[in-house]
Amino acid sequence: MAARTRLVFVHSIGFFGSTEEGYLVPLLDGLDPERFEPALVVPDDPVLAPLIAHPAFEARVTRLPVAPSTSALGRIVATWKALRRLRPDLVHLVDVDPPAAIAARLAGVRRLAVTYHTPELRPPDNLPGRILRRLGWLMRPHAIFTSEPDRETGLRLDPIPRRRSSVVPLGIDLSAFDPARARPTLREELGVAGPIVGTVGRLHPQKQQADLVAAAPAVLAAHPDATFVIAGEGVLHEELAAQIAGLGLEERFLLLGQRRDVPDVMASLDVFALTSAFEGLCLVVNEALALGTPVVATPVGGVRQTVLDGETGVLVPVGDTAALAEALVRLLSDPDEARRLGAAGRERVRHLYAQERMVAGTVAVYESLLA
Repeated sequence: MAARTRLVFVHSIGFFGSTEEGYLVPLLDGLDPERFEPALVVPDDPVLAPLIAHPAFEARVTRLPVAPSTSALGRIVATWKALRRLRPDLVHLVDVDPPAAIAARLAGVRRLAVTYHTPELRPPDNLPGRILRRLGWLMRPHAIFTSEPDRETGLRLDPIPRRRSSVVPLGIDLSAFDPARARPTLREELGVAGPIVGTVGRLHPQKQQADLVAAAPAVLAAHPDATFVIAGEGVLHEELAAQIAGLGLEERFLLLGQRRDVPDVMASLDVFALTSAFEGLCLVVNEALALGTPVVATPVGGVRQTVLDGETGVLVPVGDTAALAEALVRLLSDPDEARRLGAAGRERVRHLYAQERMVAGTVAVYESLLA
């Protein structure tokens, strides 16, 4: 039997969220164990325990003893030592990581890939940070973008030749977001009879959920029996709660907190709303559409690849709460149109974003680099 390809993933952020659960874990699940021998280089952070414990690594995990205050040089040295010991055939950086890219080249790694999730999000670097970022791209990694709009943004903003780039959309588990299996029980749980508008995501400035709160009064003027919900937790919880109270919406706008039954919550919504200022591919929009839930969204990042205005959903400008309210009223007032958009969105997601397609596309990038 031919030797397996030694594939090392470098994950540099002390965070386990949608990128890890919706991208890295399904990729690991889909890799052929007879072809690839995955290993992981990761910060020594307890929050990453679910990733470290993934059976694909079979204890091939290197924990880097680095603190948040560790300098870029310290990270380069620590990662270089790990990669020199592992002797990988190919290194895959899970996100843009200039110190890891430099360390990989210094360790003699010839084949280097990086997944570039959100090129619209520009890091607030000082001059040394900008120099380090440029040095990272000069290491000539192959950039994997999760949507065509993201690739165009990334090629415009960073020194990445098109020939060293690919588009591999993130996949979702269609069986988990199947309308035939979801249990739309939220209306019964909340004791409401009217339509439900909502969103799912971290309560974070990026998501701009305050825009949904601001749009709610205009929607309620047309549909006074509507209820609004946000599922998720984060730094904006108190701020959003105060905004809701200030508008007198405590009985019509509910913060649900973190939910384990996200497919059921999404299936309960009459309209899903995304108000983000920026996104990569945005898994949550694809998950909503996979359930056939109509979507109103901002045209950011890969959302533009999934939500085609008037075909698979409705797009509204970032920060335009009047346009957001108008779109929500439109879909709540025309259930047939809402169902049409939801059904078309579901077909698009099933065609483009099955996890098997993501795994196959990523493996194709590996094969091109190994060749």
